[in-house]
Amino acid sequence: MAQDMRYCVGAKAIIEDERGRILLLHIARPQTAEHYWDLPGGRVQEGESTVEALRREVAEETGIRDMVIGQSLGIMMTPARLSLPAEGPTGLLFAGYKCRSQTYNLRTEPNMRSQWCERATAAKLLRTSPNIPMELIAAIES
Repeated sequence: MAQDMRYCVGAKAIIEDERGRILLLHIARPQTAEHYWDLPGGRVQEGESTVEALRREVAEETGIRDMVIGQSLGIMMTPARLSLPAEGPTGLLFAGYKCRSQTYNLRTEPNMRSQWCERATAAKLLRTSPNIPMELIAAIES
């Protein structure tokens, strides 16, 4: 009998500026030589709501603190599989949100760089990412 998959929950923001551009992060993981495009956000910690986690993660990754959280896009499954030794293979679910910000002086983490992209460019770059649900890409394209 197959074992039930366990899941972690995260939150991702489609952050749009007043020109309609989308904020992307380029992530570099030197230890694995992995490079990919991502949306700001991350995993929910114990005791946090998805909105609280989203605000915390976006502030940590970009320095944005004036983000206005708008439409919830729901919960979506990612293709990601986390390696959590005590739990075994673990999937990742994202709560997606459309957001707005006018902060342009961004402070990213050392392994990241930020880029504001036109919608079509953002969707194209995210299609190359290993863990972005198609629902988030579709929300950028609409």
